[in-house]
Amino acid sequence: MGFEWFGDRKKSSILFLDLLKYEKHDLVSRVPNPKDKRSTLIKLTYKARDLRKYKPPIDSNKIDYFRDFSPEELKSLNHLLEKLSNSLES
Repeated sequence: MGFEWFGDRKKSSILFLDLLKYEKHDLVSRVPNPKDKRSTLIKLTYKARDLRKYKPPIDSNKIDYFRDFSPEELKSLNHLLEKLSNSLES
């Protein structure tokens, strides 16, 4: 059987694998919950907090590549690229 978060085993597995990946890259850490020793809290590391502030520079030449795309097409493209990126990381 195993544990389930949110009642969905697949989502739980993905969440757990992401957590391991983020720990490996020192983006999150696990700490005991001071209010309930049976549970663990997940905290962002300083490295992760610094990453939230990072905004990569935008190359104005590349923006022109997308000038003929509608907002809906850009949204779809972004969704598909995220999906591709996630599958490559697996």
